[in-house]
Amino acid sequence: MPSLNQAAYIDEAIDSVLSQDHDDLELLVLDGMSTDGTLHKLERWQVQAAGRMRWQSTRDGGPAQAINAGLCQADGDLIGWLNSDDRYAPGAVRRAVQAMRSHPHWQWLYGHGLHIDASGRELEPYPTRPPGTPLQAFADGCFICQPTVFLRRQALERVGLLDESLRLAFDFDWWLRWFKAYPGAVGWVDAVQAHSRLHPGCLTLRQRRQVVVEGMRVLARHLGEAPGHWVLSCLNEWCESYPFMEGETSLAQMLRELLAEVRPSMEPSQWRALVGRLEPDARLRLSGPRHFVSVQADGWVSRELSVRLRWQSGQPRTLRLTCSGSWPVPGRLDLAITTPSGFVQRTTVDARQTFVLRFVASQDGDAGCASWRVSTLEGFVPADHEPGSQDRRELSFKVLGAQVEEATLD
Repeated sequence: MPSLNQAAYIDEAIDSVLSQDHDDLELLVLDGMSTDGTLHKLERWQVQAAGRMRWQSTRDGGPAQAINAGLCQADGDLIGWLNSDDRYAPGAVRRAVQAMRSHPHWQWLYGHGLHIDASGRELEPYPTRPPGTPLQAFADGCFICQPTVFLRRQALERVGLLDESLRLAFDFDWWLRWFKAYPGAVGWVDAVQAHSRLHPGCLTLRQRRQVVVEGMRVLARHLGEAPGHWVLSCLNEWCESYPFMEGETSLAQMLRELLAEVRPSMEPSQWRALVGRLEPDARLRLSGPRHFVSVQADGWVSRELSVRLRWQSGQPRTLRLTCSGSWPVPGRLDLAITTPSGFVQRTTVDARQTFVLRFVASQDGDAGCASWRVSTLEGFVPADHEPGSQDRRELSFKVLGAQVEEATLD
């Protein structure tokens, strides 16, 4: 169990190991010199564990190095790896041991995982796929939930330890190496084996970009090239929180930097096609270092629009959107605008005319963030009006431009 400043979750993680219904088990915790009270908890748990737990706290070169140290020190014939903010499901170790005993040719195995939130509430299943899945399927994303994996210690000699040059995708690289080293000896437990926790501290925006860069590099290493949908997924995730983050870098600049980093991992024609697809994306054109408008890639809005604005002391706190319905038929748009305080403002516009929406943030405080939601029930379907169109989206209006400006009284 690698650990660094996870005092909020490590009790639950350790308990999920030591409460397993398999007696012949030892827990080895590799702590990276935590400063949040984790060490006091480890001392207490070592006493309670009565010889079933060892731990050490030393400065290391990152999680991959800590895990490698644990792999080298582990005494067991079967090794599992659980992060200190995750937890095993009851019976996970017993099921793994029994499966390995029943299938002596298996060199490693994994099972189903389940995402949980910071409080332990179940979210959704991990997108797991069984061992018969072709190696090429890793291009779609990782389908092995890391804490569900158990491996034979003797099999490590062929696969080797984690690649410590990778800061975040070292487990993804490892699974590909295990699949290639033991193509017919991958085991499977058809049960939920572990809970993988998603919480604000587990993956920062900057780390998400690094996951994509390293993940695509790993795919190029093992499969020859990486697909561009990894970049598209990253952009979509950025759009969920931008610009409520540190820094003043625009969304377009963030994407340009990401594209430059992943270019060596992609086939040249695929990279050019990806750039060509992203260049006209209206989300990039309409966003700025301090604002974002959640339009679709072509600038249209279906039934709801999210508008976000962030500011520092002395910066403008008003965002002006120029919009157009451009409907093929006459009509009106009844818009409901929910303010940051929860108040609902209503306005009606001609669906075939250009109109302006202005969002003014509170003048209280030197810095802040504000979000508005614009919703409507009216719209049209392009395929119902344009000959040959296959566009079945329900569209309401299009955002033509976005500009941060000084607050006005109108």
